[in-house]
Amino acid sequence: TRIQDTEHVLAAICTRTRLLIDSDMAYISLNDADRAETYIRATDGVRTESYRTIRMPLGTGVLGTAAVGERTFMTSDYTTDDAFVHLKDVDSAVQGEGVRAILASPLKIDGLVIGALLVADRTPREFGPEERLIIESLAPLAAVAVENARLFEEQREALEREREARAEASAHLAKVQRMAEAEQAFGDALSSEAGVDALVRE
Repeated sequence: TRIQDTEHVLAAICTRTRLLIDSDMAYISLNDADRAETYIRATDGVRTESYRTIRMPLGTGVLGTAAVGERTFMTSDYTTDDAFVHLKDVDSAVQGEGVRAILASPLKIDGLVIGALLVADRTPREFGPEERLIIESLAPLAAVAVENARLFEEQREALEREREARAEASAHLAKVQRMAEAEQAFGDALSSEAGVDALVRE
């Protein structure tokens, strides 16, 4: 709740999760409803750009399954696990990063899944009840933190738009005031029957 910048929120969550579960890496995905995909948004411990920028159709792989699911998903060795739908380009990124074991829990706000919190290791690993409990406890907190940061950014952007509109209105008001003063001065010159040179000056 203290950190309001989205980037810092996500980075802090990844770092804490990785340390608590003692994994090689941790990352957060957020869902893109328009494209029916989930994409990795923040990472800690990830080495390769191809893994850092993974986008997966919802419902595929551990990541895509967790991002639409109601429960925690895991695999002790993703490369040999046929319980999930594999995609060639994603599998290539996974192999490039050397990922073997993955533990993932959905991020939910008011019953809506907005992404997933994951940890991964570069060696096969059986995640036990303690690790599951940790990530299942952190995922709801992470979801709230992400949502709070999003709302804070929306509020900040709205305030900035309001400031810009107020500045624009103030500038317009000043312009109208100058126009009114000029009109008054010209009217005074006309009513005083000033000569052509005085009217030209006004």
